[in-house]
Amino acid sequence: VRADGRMELVGLADGFRGSTEFWADLLRDCRRRAMTAAVLAVGDGALGFCKACGRCSRIFESSAAGGISRPIFLPHCRNRCTQGAVAAMKEIYNAEDIDKAQLAIKAFEIDYGAKYPKAV
Repeated sequence: VRADGRMELVGLADGFRGSTEFWADLLRDCRRRAMTAAVLAVGDGALGFCKACGRCSRIFESSAAGGISRPIFLPHCRNRCTQGAVAAMKEIYNAEDIDKAQLAIKAFEIDYGAKYPKAV
């Protein structure tokens, strides 16, 4: 989702969604095409995605232009997180503006940082 609220497809590939190498290839392709640093990555049950984010971490470095100080990773969301954590993530990516998104991020860190330290 862009800063102006429009959604944009950044990559499309054919492969096995549980494969770390598949996701790493897709993320490297995005980097080759000069994708700017992401501020939010949600691994919605795609097990290899979270590991690939670690391998390709330069894509997910914080972006001063984005206004959010650091990325949030919510790995294995469907299997391991509560409904409240998922709802909190939706508040972040559906926020009306960057200020409301930052408030939602802080609330997520307070509520779920201790229980899911890798998610923040």
